Amino acid sequence: MGKNKIKQIETKVLPSENGSIHAIFIALDIYDKNNSDDFIAEVVEKFTMQKMISLPDTTFLLVTIIGELSAEEFYHRWKSLIDKDVIAKTLVSMLNKAVVVYGTNDGKIIDEKSLL
Repeated sequence: MGKNKIKQIETKVLPSENGSIHAIFIALDIYDKNNSDDFIAEVVEKFTMQKMISLPDTTFLLVTIIGELSAEEFYHRWKSLIDKDVIAKTLVSMLNKAVVVYGTNDGKIIDEKSLL
């Protein structure tokens, strides 16, 4: 372990009451908290690129974390980076919902936090 990795980033179509919506899914392994600031900066960059190539009605973001960084810790690092990046901040403001979920390999949810 001991490594930070973006396992998956993709935009998917989800059914909703009003038809369908597009959502960005980002799956992360964060096992090295000491180097998580640089890693989360990379995640913000990848999110920005993914949002820009996704359809305009992409209004949901789900970030999942397995490893050693809680949803609360991720939120604070994410927010500080988003607040300094005009483009990323604008793209986040276009979302209706954005959530980070911290869990285990077997699917147990430990913590979650809104990223808005």
